[in-house]
Amino acid sequence: MTRYFRASEKKLLRRYNLRLLALALPITAAGLTLFAIIFLNRKTYQPVSYYYIVSLFLAALTGGAFFATLLGSLEITRRLSCNRSHTYVEITGKFLIVSKYLQTHSKKTYKKLWIIKLSEIKEVYQYKNTVVVVSPARLIEAPAEWLSYTRTRNGILFENWWYDNCGGKFTGGVEIPDMFANPFRIARTIEHVSGKICRMEEERKKYREEMIAIARGLR
Repeated sequence: MTRYFRASEKKLLRRYNLRLLALALPITAAGLTLFAIIFLNRKTYQPVSYYYIVSLFLAALTGGAFFATLLGSLEITRRLSCNRSHTYVEITGKFLIVSKYLQTHSKKTYKKLWIIKLSEIKEVYQYKNTVVVVSPARLIEAPAEWLSYTRTRNGILFENWWYDNCGGKFTGGVEIPDMFANPFRIARTIEHVSGKICRMEEERKKYREEMIAIARGLR
């Protein structure tokens, strides 16, 4: 059984657009201020140098706004693409896997990967739109291409075998950020599957103990 939740592009796009707007606001405010000055002084005599300086400022503001918007749009496109590939929550077999895109540096894409046994989850709760999972977790931060894995019946196997048992550090859980369309559904799904796995393991343990007791009685 595999449950998969991708990052919401709509939510991320809204967030990135707000950041781009915040970047463009100072340039827009400077342009409006300059236009106000020109309007207030339209009936007074001004030297040639005044018009020259005003023209330079207008050209700089227009060029700055254009390049800020262009570079911001390219960065948004890149980040959306990276989050589409590397930000997700996956429940596969007996494990919860949380992946989060971190950054792109020197043409390498880095991400964080948390690996949690569903049977070891102690608590799942929400703080606003952030889902908090309290559990022993292994955190690995590395280039994304190193963290490719295949799903197996008992969990996952990394293509880079070293990460199967080594690498990373242990933490007390993971915070799933507000980057998904329905955080409540993610929290409830983790809670439900974790509870189901715990009950199954408890039943297996009880059955094993009963079989051992019967075997001892036959002796």
